[in-house]
Amino acid sequence: MVERLQAMTVEVGYPCFLRTGMGSNKHGWKETCYVTAMDQIPERVRNLVEWSCLVDLWGMPYDVWVIREFLPIEPAFYAFRGDMPVNRERRYFFNDGKVVSHIAYWPEDAFINHKKPDGWRAMLTEVNRQDALEIEHLTTMTLQVAKRFKGAWALDWLWTKRGWYATDMAEAHRAWGCPKELSK
Repeated sequence: MVERLQAMTVEVGYPCFLRTGMGSNKHGWKETCYVTAMDQIPERVRNLVEWSCLVDLWGMPYDVWVIREFLPIEPAFYAFRGDMPVNRERRYFFNDGKVVSHIAYWPEDAFINHKKPDGWRAMLTEVNRQDALEIEHLTTMTLQVAKRFKGAWALDWLWTKRGWYATDMAEAHRAWGCPKELSK
């Protein structure tokens, strides 16, 4: 499996982003999901397997692996261990083809007890600011995805130098910030 992942990184290029089908442990950034060289893959896989086993009472599956291009971003600041880029991200919830709600991806309390720069709250406020044009655009894009799925889902969007990209999708009840009406 590690050899297949290594071959995929050559195809995708460096840096790249590694995750399981359930998560990436972005908070561990340089030890988990951010890959700059092929020889880092075995350690990153071990770290993501360990994280998957410890993150939940029963652990999370790690039988699905994803390598994707590291999308070009302009981070507002770096946090957690001082190396994870904090960027504009949004989470949209939809159910049976209709957008139900949306939230900024990064709540302030995610940064409590973690390394962050001076002035981080003001930077986070700007990262989390959503204007009407953005909401309209992401709602339209989310609806394009939503029409292909039944049930309640959470869809994550990342702002890049190329525009918005969908980066993750999960059953709504498994996603942080899920509205009560979509919880099981």
